Amino acid sequence: MKGASKTETLHGRYPVFFGATLTALIALIPGTNAFVVVGMILGPLAAVWAANRMAQSSVDLGEGANIGFRTTFYGLLAASTIYEIISHVFGYQLWKLENLHRLFAWFAGMTRDAISPSNWIVTTIQIIAIAVCAGIFDAPVGVLAAKIFQKRSS
Repeated sequence: MKGASKTETLHGRYPVFFGATLTALIALIPGTNAFVVVGMILGPLAAVWAANRMAQSSVDLGEGANIGFRTTFYGLLAASTIYEIISHVFGYQLWKLENLHRLFAWFAGMTRDAISPSNWIVTTIQIIAIAVCAGIFDAPVGVLAAKIFQKRSS
């Protein structure tokens, strides 16, 4: 695999997908935003645990930081995208047939907003904020998880 990181070649992408899915699901728990922090901790822990289970050797600290960052980054991006879609579906009650015309208007609005400079700026700032939070908070969680789930020699 040319251009693949050491983590991807050793453990595959499945641990990161597993942790990102867990992070996104916890972040999408309705009614409170406090669970986002829990997802930011449990997602990298689960991903490093899964990487250790799949590998013949332990995940080192650098790989743990990489897995922790990517897990939270992808998980929070997915959660924010899913949240936006769900809010539109429930806000416009798109599951009702009489509101089907709103679905087409929503897609047309998305297309129009996709080329709006102000929308690009907001989206870019959101992605940067997620990346900074994942780097500051969850790379260390990945390192801690690598240390916790390190395979012990007998």
